[in-house]
Amino acid sequence: MDNLRFSSAPTADSIDASIAQHYPDCEPVAVIGYACHFPESPDGETFWQNLLEGRECSRRFTREELLAVGLDAAIIDDPHYVNIGTVLDNADCFDATLFGYSRQEAESMDPQQRLFLQAVWHALEHAGYAPGAVPHKTGVFASSRMSTYPGREALNVTEVAQVKGLQSLMGNDKDYIATRAAYKLNLHGPALSVQTACSSSLVAVHLACESLRAGESDMAVAGGVALSFPQQAGYRYQPGMIFSPDGHCRPFDASAEGTWAGNGLGCVVLRRLRDALLSGDPIISVILSSAVNNDGNRKVGYTAPSVAGQQAVIEEALMLAAIDDRQVGYIETHGTGTPLGDAIEIEALRNVYAPRPQDQRCALGSVKSNMGHLDTAAGIAGLLKTVLAVSRGQIPPLLNFHTPNPALKLEESPFTIPVSAQAWQDEMRYAGVSSFGIGGTNCHMIVASLPDALNARLPNTDSGRKSTALLLSAASDSALRRLATDYAGALRENADASSLAFTALHARRLDLPFRLAAPLNRETAEALSAWPVRNRGRWFTAATAPAASRCGCLPARARTGALWVKRCTSTQRRLPTRWIAVFPPVAKCSRRHCAKRCLTPIRRNWTIWPGRSRRLSRLKSRWRRTGVLKD
Repeated sequence: MDNLRFSSAPTADSIDASIAQHYPDCEPVAVIGYACHFPESPDGETFWQNLLEGRECSRRFTREELLAVGLDAAIIDDPHYVNIGTVLDNADCFDATLFGYSRQEAESMDPQQRLFLQAVWHALEHAGYAPGAVPHKTGVFASSRMSTYPGREALNVTEVAQVKGLQSLMGNDKDYIATRAAYKLNLHGPALSVQTACSSSLVAVHLACESLRAGESDMAVAGGVALSFPQQAGYRYQPGMIFSPDGHCRPFDASAEGTWAGNGLGCVVLRRLRDALLSGDPIISVILSSAVNNDGNRKVGYTAPSVAGQQAVIEEALMLAAIDDRQVGYIETHGTGTPLGDAIEIEALRNVYAPRPQDQRCALGSVKSNMGHLDTAAGIAGLLKTVLAVSRGQIPPLLNFHTPNPALKLEESPFTIPVSAQAWQDEMRYAGVSSFGIGGTNCHMIVASLPDALNARLPNTDSGRKSTALLLSAASDSALRRLATDYAGALRENADASSLAFTALHARRLDLPFRLAAPLNRETAEALSAWPVRNRGRWFTAATAPAASRCGCLPARARTGALWVKRCTSTQRRLPTRWIAVFPPVAKCSRRHCAKRCLTPIRRNWTIWPGRSRRLSRLKSRWRRTGVLKD
């Protein structure tokens, strides 16, 4: 697992010396967490597996589906209509309670804003920080697609001045996506909405890196979202335009005729490498440099790409990274699969990259072959693919590549196209990421793996962070059940159970009302999986639970073990400790019996307990006052 936060860190002097040795001419930025939701890829692990397996994550819609979302039959029957697109599952789902929104407020917001807010939450957790309680000055840099949400209202000038109209405007306009996340998660750094068309989200990451280097931010979250409604809709093909006639994107192939529109979102959590190492943050990869420019009028038209513009931005990024182009082993291209776009991009790359021996060629890829063009989220999709590639030492295949486009003369270039997943065994792995926007704003970024010498300086993962219980919390019953299922999956993947538990207790989870505690042993994963199914609805009801001011305890038995669940009201959340109790397995218990039984393991330090005898005494007094415990 790459999302475990450590409890100790090496000294500042040793970190400074190592960074000066490996990066003498640049100030690297660490990627310490991320979150994403792409077609058929609700999380980062699924996204990576789909890339490695070469899956094309599109969907062909039936006539019934298209009619159901309101498309006219004449459009569907048009011979140029292509009934292919992408769907983000559960895009309409939002935990409004968690973020303090009423149902009406949530329904008035574009799902792009809702999904991005959730993604920032998950990314911070993935980085090992509790959302809403990040101790660093954190910036938000975000982009979004034009709103097509059917729930939004068409507003005139007078309606904007009214409460309902203003609420609708702020819930659907691009200007508010970054500031909404900053407000809801209490982030105090710059909050900027970034709009440069197709390159928006990679430019957002660039600006986040610059903010970190300038000292404006100590941590940053950057990314973008693109979601159109209805999702179950294709498009009408027009010759000479960007979209493919058959719904497939074939970058650099002889039959390439365009791309198709996709939906998705992603974001990364960034810190200066020095700070990340000192704090013991998880480091997935390192951003060495990035550059942004514009084509100006050095092209045939406003919407066309430019060889000169692309070449200049790539050269600048390499110069800022202080590496030789021959060190780069992979480039995630913009790769739209259009004849003009492919030709210009390859020419620009050939002007920058020197010839190489056959066995040392640089691999090219494009995530658009998997999920189409994600518009404002295209750059973050390409970056996340690259971050995972350099971190895990594998290069995913480029889909739909069969015959090289002869006009590109790839056989004479320093590049190669991987048609299957390839091992990337370089000791240090360097990659480039390109994203070019309509209108001419180009961005290129250099990403690298963390050197072994710096990896060795990460804190010892076996010391100082032992836990014997897994403590989870969520804003609702259903959310806690999903969380339990997620942790069961992580434990099955051979994650360090003690590290997961330590992170859940000390960094990742806020003290939310619905809580679960499970003893850590060989059966924990299976017990966590069984609990949501076997114990649905087994919370205390008003008739059987203690009064609203009391602590309700209930054993949730699973076939392979015992889990303990409790629901805390606001009164319990004011108790002097983070968690009221962790209960050992017992066959039967009343609420008073539970309270008594939990005191023994607390005294024996059965699990991490933040208080000493004085706090324990206070806790016993509180339980006596509330009627949970009697002498």
